[in-house]
This record gives sequence, structure tokens and C-alpha cells, in this order.
Amino acid sequence: MASTIQVDKIQDTGGNTILQSDGSGTATTTLPVGFGGTGAATLAAAGLANSGYFMSYRSTGNESPSADTWTAYVYDTAHVNDGTAYSTSTGEYTAASAGRYYFESQYWASEIDDGEVAQIQHYFDLSSAGSFSSNTARSRSSFGFGTGTDKGFAPTVSTLVDLSAGDKIKTYAYVASGGIFANAGYNYFLGFKLIGT
Repeated sequence: MASTIQVDKIQDTGGNTILQSDGSGTATTTLPVGFGGTGAATLAAAGLANSGYFMSYRSTGNESPSADTWTAYVYDTAHVNDGTAYSTSTGEYTAASAGRYYFESQYWASEIDDGEVAQIQHYFDLSSAGSFSSNTARSRSSFGFGTGTDKGFAPTVSTLVDLSAGDKIKTYAYVASGGIFANAGYNYFLGFKLIGT
């Protein structure tokens, strides 16, 4: 059985207030120097809360991309979308501010034949790269191989990257055969700016 402790204020042994609530659901905290200063501040104001977060999935429309070609894959339904940083029409996430970001994408590769590959990758449109098509704008990729005729599996990729404000990222898919099955349980793209960056 879970229990809840409710307090208005937490102090250290020296009588310094560490956390204080005003009763409305807003709490302030006194942070150590290494975490944003010595005065009271909300976690978000001190840069100690994730921001720019989103999670989107593909709800409709199976894809049949051209074989052996990297194709942009759009996750068309946002589950959460802080600041509308992710576009459900273009599949692009745009960084609102500079910092370190984490992204993860997955799709269901369907009807992949024996020994044929399905891959997934994040592409970036960075000021230094110029476009999504540049080889320098690609991140790590992930792949898998079909284990029989018309089999399926879910390739997944994750990326940790430093972005500048305005930089963009999107997911690309590659199948040697078969297609992509639109399913909210297997198809997703998520990301956020890491705390304190």
C-alpha cells in the first residue's frame, strides 16, 4: 500500500529552507550552487527540468517506401508536445534552445523477407550540415534482418546530440522489402532537452 507525506516546508538541520510549497501546487526550492544558485527558484527556472519534450506515433496509413532508399517517416499523432516543437505534418522536431537532447525512434517493419534488411536512422538539419540529405547530418542507425518470408520486427534507434536553437531532427526508414505497419504500439518518436543543458 502506497503512502503520501504532505508538508509545507522542508528544512535542513541549520534551519535553511530546502523546499517550500505555497499550497497551490507550486513549490520552490533553494538550490546548491552547482544546481543553479543559492536562492529560491523553481526547477524549470534553474534549468533542472526536462523541456521541449514530445512523443508522437503513427496512428494511420501504412507506408510502402521505395526499396533500398532512405525515406522520411512521419509520426502523425502527438501524444505530448511541449511547446509544439514536433510537427505532425513534416515529422520534424525543432530545438527551441541550445542544449543536449535525447531522441528515440521505432517503427514496425512488416513483411520483410528472409535475409532482407530494415533500418532506422535520425537525420539532422544543422547549421553546419545544411540539409537532411547531407551525410554529415546522419546519426547512428539500427537495423535488423528478416528471418523468413513476410516476417516483421521493430528496428529502434536512439541519439544523444548537442543542438543549437533552430536545429531540426527527423526519422528516416529504409526497407529492402516489405513496408511499415502503422501501429501506435510499435511506431513512436520521442525526445527532450536534458536537464540543466
